Amino acid sequence: MEDDLKQLTTTETELTKLVQWFEAAEDSTRDARVTSEKCRDYYDGKQYTDEEVATLKKRKQPIIVSNRIKPKINTLKGMESQSRTNPKALPRNQGFDDEAAEACQDSIRFVLDDNDADNIFSECFDNLCIEGTEALEINVQPDPKSQDFLITLRQIHWDRQFFDPHSRERSFSDAKYLGEVVWLDLEDAIAEYPNAENVISATMDKFGAKTGETYNDKPQYRWADAKRQRVCLISMCFRKGGRWMHTIFVRGGFVQEPIEVPFVDEDGNNEPLYIYQSVYVDRDGNRYGPVKDWLSQQDEINKRRSKALHLMSVRQVKVRKGSVESVVRLKEELAKPDGVVEETIENGVQLLQTGDMAQAQFNLLAEAKAEIDAVGVNAALAGTESRSMSGRALEARANAGTAEVRPILDAHAHFKNRVYRAIWNRIRQYWTAEKWVRVTDNEQNIKFVGLNKPVTMGEKVLERIKQSGQQPDPQTMAQIQADPQMQVVVGTKNVPAQMDVDVILDEVPDFAALQSEQFAELSSLAKNGMPIPPQAIIEASSLRNKDKILKMMRGESEDGQSQQVMQLQQQIQQLAQALEGVTQENEQMKAEMGLKAAEVSIKAQDSETKQYAAETARMQALGPAIDPQQVAQLAAQLVLQALNPQGVL
Repeated sequence: MEDDLKQLTTTETELTKLVQWFEAAEDSTRDARVTSEKCRDYYDGKQYTDEEVATLKKRKQPIIVSNRIKPKINTLKGMESQSRTNPKALPRNQGFDDEAAEACQDSIRFVLDDNDADNIFSECFDNLCIEGTEALEINVQPDPKSQDFLITLRQIHWDRQFFDPHSRERSFSDAKYLGEVVWLDLEDAIAEYPNAENVISATMDKFGAKTGETYNDKPQYRWADAKRQRVCLISMCFRKGGRWMHTIFVRGGFVQEPIEVPFVDEDGNNEPLYIYQSVYVDRDGNRYGPVKDWLSQQDEINKRRSKALHLMSVRQVKVRKGSVESVVRLKEELAKPDGVVEETIENGVQLLQTGDMAQAQFNLLAEAKAEIDAVGVNAALAGTESRSMSGRALEARANAGTAEVRPILDAHAHFKNRVYRAIWNRIRQYWTAEKWVRVTDNEQNIKFVGLNKPVTMGEKVLERIKQSGQQPDPQTMAQIQADPQMQVVVGTKNVPAQMDVDVILDEVPDFAALQSEQFAELSSLAKNGMPIPPQAIIEASSLRNKDKILKMMRGESEDGQSQQVMQLQQQIQQLAQALEGVTQENEQMKAEMGLKAAEVSIKAQDSETKQYAAETARMQALGPAIDPQQVAQLAAQLVLQALNPQGVL
């Protein structure tokens, strides 16, 4: 009983600490969040407060919005879309199998394609540019269709992010905690976490007070909305004893008790579910994006244009007392383009010239537009430059704009690289069974890459033959397939947990116009007779399938083999077939020669036998004076002479 009480006290103490952390994050970042909300409103064209709108309407002054921020942000988003990069794996150690590194990058690309990562990264970049912070959750879930695991990516929208306000690093590497706010209907929250029904209901009953700002549901409540029966859940990763912990809680208690995050990096240290990235951090720890620097200039443009239009659409008059019957009627007539003013006293109504005031507003308006257009994404970079400029001048202005927005693009690239590494760490940890991933980077040659693939003795033998620069002949292939020992599994290939690789980003050109200009110059030189190789012109172009065109020009096939190598392999195969034919003919000739030699031997023996018989008959005709034993010796000599005509013993 005492142990249970102690455990309950510890749990309540830890819950109180986590609640204080979340509320501190909300309170400490209030000013920064108000600015970020204003940046989002300005991007969406909501650039006047309710008080300003009421004042302008009272003055009958037009409400003008000349949104110069949205095109700038859209240009940045377009640059991000055009410069999308793919992960690339490189071996860390010399002699490492390049095929394993390729399997690593193909696996990461498979996860990215499976999660539609390009769209997720673009949405995150939108938050980075406007509010100043982007965030992503990388999680692992069991695959309901198999015994494997799915690696999932999910964006955390800016108005659902919270973090340690004492963090100063743009990558949040020094943060004590990171998390997200989740609003759910009461019944959905209980259905998803049935074991926490009591604490969820207690939160609804006790903490439905109306307060809070950014993180609240549309009816502004911090922890619960009793009217709509919605409750706020906090998902938080925090450091404890040098390890990352994860928990989900409401104000009334823990929905999920704190547990150690199971995900580990390449060094064995565990890492949080969330990856956060900011682009700018001031000395007070406030995080913001590039839009913040354009707010005052955008206000000046709107207000000066509205003021100038107002000055041009109204007139000021000087009226002598009693010269007009009704001042109200006079104002109405002056507001009309064809208005008529009647005066009872000569020179009783005088129009005041205010054109200089309108002109001054227009001059300041032009200066404000030029100033906002010159910073960040300039007209040359956005492709909206209306002035007549040389190509070099446009390139210089565009490069200047690119250099100014480079910190934004670099921050996003760093964010993506961290995501790629986290994906690879999840693959190394959870993909332990045999798995095949489809790679679709080549639309004409879809291939499958095997991970944790069992390797047989026969496959090892074939691999060694290929590494020696040879191709296995059909006879060897048949022997390997027929031999049971060759089917024994002797190892595993492409094991993610054993791969030691570096994951980087492919480099892409910083500015597309530079490539176009180089292509134009090369084409011009070729037209003027300069001996420019066609491959160089194709390489400098922006053709979609220029890699395939270059391979065709070099005589390469889809798998990268050159035509000469293919012809050489065909010649080797033809020579092998010819050699096999010659070998068969040689064996046949040897067999025929053996038969002929046997026939000659038999004929020789028959000839000697006949000669022996004739000699015997002749001796017998001579009479009994000749000894039969001598006749036998003579026959033996004749046989020896026939078998050894050279007389060599």
